[in-house]
Amino acid sequence: MAVGIKLKGWKDTATMLKELPDKVQRNVIKQAMTKGAQMLAERARASTNIKDRSGNLRKSIQVRRRNAE
Repeated sequence: MAVGIKLKGWKDTATMLKELPDKVQRNVIKQAMTKGAQMLAERARASTNIKDRSGNLRKSIQVRRRNAE
Protein backbone atom coordinates (compact mmCIF):
# COMPACT_ATOMS: atom_id res chain seq x y z
CA MET A 1 0.00 0.00 0.00
CA ALA A 2 1.59 3.26 -1.13
CA VAL A 3 1.04 6.52 0.72
CA GLY A 4 1.75 9.92 -0.81
CA ILE A 5 2.13 13.21 1.01
CA LYS A 6 2.30 16.66 -0.54
CA LEU A 7 3.70 19.42 1.66
CA LYS A 8 3.13 23.08 0.88
CA GLY A 9 5.35 25.73 2.40
CA TRP A 10 7.98 23.26 3.62
CA LYS A 11 10.92 25.40 2.48
CA ASP A 12 9.68 28.37 4.50
CA THR A 13 9.02 26.16 7.52
CA ALA A 14 12.48 24.57 7.30
CA THR A 15 14.09 28.02 7.11
CA MET A 16 12.19 29.19 10.20
CA LEU A 17 13.11 26.01 12.09
CA LYS A 18 16.80 26.57 11.39
CA GLU A 19 16.54 29.96 13.09
CA LEU A 20 15.39 28.32 16.34
CA PRO A 21 17.79 26.90 18.94
CA ASP A 22 18.62 23.20 18.45
CA LYS A 23 16.68 22.04 21.51
CA VAL A 24 13.53 23.86 20.40
CA GLN A 25 13.92 22.43 16.88
CA ARG A 26 14.02 18.88 18.26
CA ASN A 27 10.97 19.47 20.45
CA VAL A 28 8.93 20.93 17.59
CA ILE A 29 9.83 18.05 15.29
CA LYS A 30 9.14 15.42 17.99
CA GLN A 31 5.72 16.90 18.70
CA ALA A 32 4.82 17.04 15.01
CA MET A 33 5.97 13.46 14.40
CA THR A 34 4.09 12.21 17.47
CA LYS A 35 0.88 13.93 16.39
CA GLY A 36 1.21 12.48 12.89
CA ALA A 37 1.87 9.01 14.28
CA GLN A 38 -1.18 9.28 16.57
CA MET A 39 -3.37 10.20 13.61
CA LEU A 40 -2.00 7.24 11.65
CA ALA A 41 -2.57 4.85 14.58
CA GLU A 42 -6.17 6.03 14.98
CA ARG A 43 -6.78 5.46 11.29
CA ALA A 44 -5.20 1.99 11.46
CA ARG A 45 -7.35 1.04 14.46
CA ALA A 46 -10.48 2.23 12.65
CA SER A 47 -9.60 0.40 9.43
CA THR A 48 -11.98 -2.30 8.30
CA ASN A 49 -9.11 -4.10 6.56
CA ILE A 50 -7.93 -5.61 9.85
CA LYS A 51 -9.27 -9.12 10.45
CA ASP A 52 -9.38 -9.11 14.23
CA ARG A 53 -12.16 -10.98 15.99
CA SER A 54 -10.93 -10.50 19.56
CA GLY A 55 -9.96 -6.84 19.20
CA ASN A 56 -6.46 -7.51 20.56
CA LEU A 57 -4.74 -6.50 17.33
CA ARG A 58 -6.54 -3.15 17.22
CA LYS A 59 -5.74 -2.52 20.89
CA SER A 60 -2.06 -3.27 20.27
CA ILE A 61 -1.67 -0.44 17.73
CA GLN A 62 0.08 2.23 19.78
CA VAL A 63 2.39 5.19 19.36
CA ARG A 64 5.62 5.02 21.30
CA ARG A 65 8.35 7.62 21.36
CA ARG A 66 11.93 6.53 21.70
CA ASN A 67 15.22 8.32 21.33
CA ALA A 68 17.25 7.24 18.34
CA GLU A 69 20.34 8.92 19.76
